[in-house]
Parts: sequence; C-alpha cells; structure tokens
Amino acid sequence: MSVPLVTIGCAVYNGEATLARALLPLVEQDYPNIEILVSDDGSTDSSPEIYREFAKRSPRIRVIRHAKNIGITENFNFLVREARGKYFMWADQDDIRDRTFVSKTVPRLEKDPEAVLCHSQTGVFISDADDVKYIIKLFGVDGVRSRPLRYLRFLRFFSDTTVYGLMRTDVLKTTRMYRRDLGSANALLFELLLRGAFLEVPEVLYYYSARGMRNRPDAKQEYARVHAGRAMPRLYFPFIALANNQASDIRRSSAPLLEKLELESLVWGHASLVAATKLVYRSLAVPFDLPESFSRLCDRIVEPKEHLVFLNGSDDDEQMFPKYWSLKGGD
Repeated sequence: MSVPLVTIGCAVYNGEATLARALLPLVEQDYPNIEILVSDDGSTDSSPEIYREFAKRSPRIRVIRHAKNIGITENFNFLVREARGKYFMWADQDDIRDRTFVSKTVPRLEKDPEAVLCHSQTGVFISDADDVKYIIKLFGVDGVRSRPLRYLRFLRFFSDTTVYGLMRTDVLKTTRMYRRDLGSANALLFELLLRGAFLEVPEVLYYYSARGMRNRPDAKQEYARVHAGRAMPRLYFPFIALANNQASDIRRSSAPLLEKLELESLVWGHASLVAATKLVYRSLAVPFDLPESFSRLCDRIVEPKEHLVFLNGSDDDEQMFPKYWSLKGGD
C-alpha cells in the first residue's frame, strides 16, 4: 500500500454489552491500510461470538484469544508487541471512534516527524453516546516544541484519554508501556511527552465512555486492581508514586542534564503545590466553613479545567463532577 500500515489494538474482556458498538467504526474506518488486533483475555460471556462474527466479514481483523487471563495491563502491552504497523492506537471495548479518525491523524504525524502522538478532541459520555457531557482538548500542548513547556502544561491540564491517540509504534515500543502500578496511563503519556510533541486534530473524533467521578474506583480499589488484589499499604501516597514515575523517566531520558533538572523541578513542584493546596483546604475550609470562593480557588489550583468544554450544564452534574471532588477525593 502507498500509505503506512496502522495497527488498532482492542483488548477485550467480557465486553458483550458494548463490543459491537466499538468494533463497527473500527472496521469501517475510511483509511485503507489497517490491521485490527482483538486480544481476548479469557472472556466468559458472548464476546467471542461478537468479534468472530466481525472477523468473518472483515479481513482487517486478527483475533488472539488467551487461554488464561493475563490481566488488563499485560493484555494492553501484548497488543503493542504484536503490532506490525508504523502507527498504533489502543481502542477500548466500550469507546467509539469516528470513521475518519485514522485518516485525519496519520497525515499529521507523517508531516511532523518530531511528533510522537496525535489525537482528536474527546467527547465524554455516560451510557448514551449521543449525550456528550463535555469535550476534552489538548489545551496548550498541541504542537509545543519546548519539552519543559509541554511537560508543564500537561501536568496542569492532564487527560488520561490522550493515551487513546495514534502513536508512532517504534517510539511506543521504547517506553515502559503500561506498568503494574497506579496511574499507568499517566506514566506512559509523560514518558512519551519526553520523546516528542503531541498533536491534536481540532474535531471530536473520539468518544469516551465514562462512569463519572462519583463512580470511579478510589485509590485503594485501583491499587488492588493492578496489584492482584493486594491491599494498598498505609503509607502509600498515590501522588508521590505518580511523581516518582515521572521523575524516574526523566532521569532515564535523553534530555540534557540541565533540562532534566528543570523537568524534575516541575514534577516535584507541581506535586508539592497540589498536596499543599489539598492540605490547606482540608485543614481550613471544611472545619471553619470558609467562603465558597476559597474552595473554588483551591479547586482551580488542584484541577484546572480550561481544557474541558462543558455541555448542557454538565459541570454542575454531581454524577460527573461531585462538588470539589478533586480536593476531597482519596490520594
């Protein structure tokens, strides 16, 4: 083919409720040179029937079924190791892509060899894909060449859905990919950000199936999920673990020494700012019933939302964003 091969990796586990919805737009991508890898981690529902039916109709699909459950982290990494394409992207079993996603992201990466990832804007929904609650943008990060500047902006306006963008496979394979640790998407994205720029197609071409912050697993539940059911140690602090992963990758990177020092100072400075703000809020605002303007200020410091475009009052939706959840939630 005259256009580069793109590998789409779909990790499946008991996804019968949404799998067909996710696979259909992948099979129907208007980009001509695609392979779709479906890696089934031992599903016990009707998922195999669904993806096998798709595979019968589309030569783009290659199915791999694991004899035993290897876990979501290893399944995600397995897909990368199996990828043959110049470009790679993960596709969740419950998310939706516009049929032009690949054809609109590949040219951006082809024209910019220094960029390592290209994503579109993300529409976030709960249950009903036609009811988008808000849109996520790569605010202030798109195309930024300065490594410290793009790193700082992504620290402030982070979105884990960026991990579903199109990436250069050879660069992705040089990273530690998904890790058996909290915030594995966070660590991977910041590791990629050290390698090159992120680009954005300024359209909503990806739709993320969310549960709302109120229904997301807390730190203890997430720790147990990635550590085979083990309880989180009492003195384990997720924000320190995230910052330590970022700092470790900075030290391993090819950045010049002075730039490494600058990047590490950004990481620990940001972690300290967030931790200190939460401490002040919990020590003063809650027990002393301070004005709401103080709580709003703390919330803005910890979780700025300039990269989010709220639709139909979703910023006041307690299911999506419980009031001041960024300040009250578990760390």
